[in-house]
This record gives sequence, C-alpha cells and structure tokens, in this order.
Amino acid sequence: MSVRSVLTKAAVRDLARSRSYMVAFVVISLFFVAILYVIGVRLLITPLLSRPTLDRELLAGAAAGLVYCTVLIITGLSLDISSTQPLIRGKASGSIESLLATPVAARDLWFALSIASILPGIVAGIGAGVVAAVVLGALYLAPNGIPIATPWMIVNCFVLLPSVYLMLAFLVHAIGVPGRVTSGAVIAQVFLPVYSSLIINLGARGVVAVTRLDLALVQLGLMVATTGIVAAVVRGVTKERIVLSCRR
Repeated sequence: MSVRSVLTKAAVRDLARSRSYMVAFVVISLFFVAILYVIGVRLLITPLLSRPTLDRELLAGAAAGLVYCTVLIITGLSLDISSTQPLIRGKASGSIESLLATPVAARDLWFALSIASILPGIVAGIGAGVVAAVVLGALYLAPNGIPIATPWMIVNCFVLLPSVYLMLAFLVHAIGVPGRVTSGAVIAQVFLPVYSSLIINLGARGVVAVTRLDLALVQLGLMVATTGIVAAVVRGVTKERIVLSCRR
C-alpha cells in the first residue's frame, strides 16, 4: 500500500469521526436541498405538467437540472466544510508537522488531504443525485414516457461535475496546506454560489442544459483551467513552507 493511500485513509477516517463536521454537513445539506426541491418542483416541474401540451424536452431538462444541482450543492458544501477546520486543527495540533518529520513527502500529504476533503462529498453527492433521479423519474418522467436518465445527464452529473470538484479540492489545498488555510478555503466558498448562479441563469436562458453536450464542454474547460492552475501552484507545496505555515 502506497504512502498516499495510507495518508488518505487516515485523513478520511479522522474526518468521519468529527461529529461537528457530520452534523454541519448533514443539517446544511438537507436545508439547501429541501429549498432546492420546493422551489424547483413548484416553479419548474408543476407549471410544465399543467400545460395543455407537455413539452417533454423541457420536463426532462428540468428534472435533470434538479439532479445536477443536488450533486453540486452536496459536493460543494462538503468541500466548504472539510477544507477549513480539519486543516486548521491539523496545523494547530502539530500532527502535520509530526508527519512531515517522517519520510512523508510534502506532495503526498497535499494529495491525501485533498482527496480526503472531497471524497465524502463526492460519494454523498452522487448517492443523493441517484436517489433524486430515481424519485423524479418515477414521479414525473416515467408516467409520461420520458427516460429517467440520458447519456449526457449521466456524464454531466456523475462524471464531470465530481471531477471538477476533485480538481478544485487539489487547488484549495495547494494554497491552504503551505499557506493560510483561509486563503485556500475561500476558493471553495466562493465557487459554489458563483458557479450555481451562473449555471442556473444560463440554464434558464437555454444557453446550456444538463441533457446536452454544451454543459459538458463548459465543465471540461473548467477542469482544464483548474488543472493548469494546480500544476503551477503545487510547486510551492514544500515541507519548509508547510512547517512555517503551521507556526504562524
């Protein structure tokens, strides 16, 4: 088993044992997802179903949009919460310095902390998205002969969106691990509301849709851009800088 695997498992285990993280994540996620579906069903799906002629494409797009936002919110909230307190606690307690006193490489630690911060959110987001897709499909799509899932909906919701968040987690920790934790965390905190607003507005205007290729291209472009930034920033992840950041 590699060093990165061991460190990642340990970091995920520590995060899972944090009662404050679990409570905050579950409560906040349920709150925002509940608001999403109250608004989404009332303002999107119900008006479409009440039309004299059902627009099957719009109905499928509305349901797919709700599934996409479910994954987006849950994964994003997880990263928001897990990218701050665990790292602050690790630096303050001296556990990160202790690890760096061993043969553990700085980038191995960065990699493990990044994966651990986003993995629970990706699993929870995909799980909630699948449940949402099944429920919305059974209630609104299947009775009208509309497929529950389409290829682009699956790719956009369950492949590309988690991949975008994975690269974002690498970026957040490439900044926060060797520097100020809050400097990295603010990226995750800003990304969720800004990206959500952008996608919702573009979707409402028909510019992009979860069931089409255009959203996939947007997400691929975002991944490429984030990967390039990570490649540049990660050069600053060194033992010396991490140790100094722990002593500030």
